[in-house]
Amino acid sequence: MRSVLAISLALLAAAPVQPLAAKSPAPALGRSDRAEIDALLRRWEKAWEDGDAVAWSRLFHEDGTWILWTGGEWRGRAQIARDFAGPFATFYKDSVQLSKLLELRQVAPNAIVVRSLTTLTGDSRQPGVTIYGKKILLLTRRSPHGPWLILYGQNTRLTDAEVAKLGR
Repeated sequence: MRSVLAISLALLAAAPVQPLAAKSPAPALGRSDRAEIDALLRRWEKAWEDGDAVAWSRLFHEDGTWILWTGGEWRGRAQIARDFAGPFATFYKDSVQLSKLLELRQVAPNAIVVRSLTTLTGDSRQPGVTIYGKKILLLTRRSPHGPWLILYGQNTRLTDAEVAKLGR
């Protein structure tokens, strides 16, 4: 048994190792893809400002997931629309959320990570306060020329110390 193990280890050690970078890299993000992603972020802002949970949920794949800053999860477009309708009808009723793009990183031909800084104003639970946050989205498309939609998304609220680092 030891000799079989020793031979197996020797063969593994001698096997050529391909570094991860040797795999075909994701192609550069095209101008049309960038425009489509910018448009998705603007539709996010518009749906938020309109308090339209259905339009907001349509930014997600049917099986998309939204992870709230509190840790809760909404799975699937139907739950996202249903569960965001309440906040849009109440404490976010007159709110505006804007996004400033921080990073776009294509991680595979049909997958992009989007990070942004967000500002939220008009939350009735905190009148007159601007709430700063960061959002991370994994956008995918199910076919090479299909639409970019959110597969996973999560947001956070920045602490006062993190906001101070922004110079705000």
